[in-house]
Amino acid sequence: MTETNPHHTAEHREEFWDRLEDCRSGMLEVGGRFVPMTHNLEPEDGRIWFLTAKGTDMAASAAANEESRYVVSNDSQALYVAVKGVLHRSDDPQKLEEVWNEMAKLWFEEGKQDPDLELIYLQPKTAEVWLGPESGLKFFWSVVKSKVTDEEPDFGSHFELTF
Repeated sequence: MTETNPHHTAEHREEFWDRLEDCRSGMLEVGGRFVPMTHNLEPEDGRIWFLTAKGTDMAASAAANEESRYVVSNDSQALYVAVKGVLHRSDDPQKLEEVWNEMAKLWFEEGKQDPDLELIYLQPKTAEVWLGPESGLKFFWSVVKSKVTDEEPDFGSHFELTF
């Protein structure tokens, strides 16, 4: 059941960003297909950042400010999310400095000055989020306990966010 209680929105938003920050990858929709991507987060700006190469479909989609979706399914964080938003390009050197990581070095041999490097971001509009219990052990214990107490186990929560 989807929760719509506005009092939980801030708490849900924080939980969403915290768990997403602990995930490393997802699938970004580009041109009607999904491409595996590593994301970089700066929850303070409310954006999901990516590094890609110029001339790719992803760079073209960002240059055209196309709508996109980013899907993450991560069992270790018990996070399952579909984010809808708009892709954008960025020429911000400070943001590039913030989101640059070791993985990017594998793709862009000349580092942050690589002429093929394109910084893009997804500006979320909405997200549908499923959060499971924070650990498999906690969920397992909840199921065992439910058998003894006849209480429903903690299946986590499901909610929608608007950004």
